[in-house]
Amino acid sequence: MYAITLLVFGTKHFRYAEFVATLIPSWMPARLSLARFVGVARFACAVSIFARKLDFLGTTLLGVMFLLSVLELALSETEE
Repeated sequence: MYAITLLVFGTKHFRYAEFVATLIPSWMPARLSLARFVGVARFACAVSIFARKLDFLGTTLLGVMFLLSVLELALSETEE
């Protein structure tokens, strides 16, 4: 179920890339590219879970990405 959710959200990062880019703080460069990169990362993690190849590495890197996004949001809240 977790991999299916990653596929759905990864696809939405591509479909609504312009909107997702507006959610990224303005001080970060290449926001549209970053939104698409996150979509690729979620899609790649879902594929690794389905294929059961490198799934530990994929989920670990996805967890790091989630942690960094939470820290980034926390930092952007303190600057405003």
